[in-house]
Amino acid sequence: MFTKLRNQFLVVNMVTIFVIMLVAFSLIYMIMCQKVNSDINTELQRVYSFYDKPHPPPLTEGDETPKENLSLCFEIETDSHFHFNREFYDL
Repeated sequence: MFTKLRNQFLVVNMVTIFVIMLVAFSLIYMIMCQKVNSDINTELQRVYSFYDKPHPPPLTEGDETPKENLSLCFEIETDSHFHFNREFYDL
């Protein structure tokens, strides 16, 4: 009698744990799915709004480049006397 009762108790516990875990993982999946969809829609909206802007007219001779299209480039020259040759890397 106790063996049968124990087996029923174990089955009920296993089914209960299975249902709880199934619900928990389903909720996690749905939340992650909504977040990923939201992130994708946000990125698509950002890209769409970037390309939806009116484009400036083409530049003619004598026109200056708009400041928003400029970029900064520079080169650094040092007075270092180090020469990295094969001897340096063989150490």
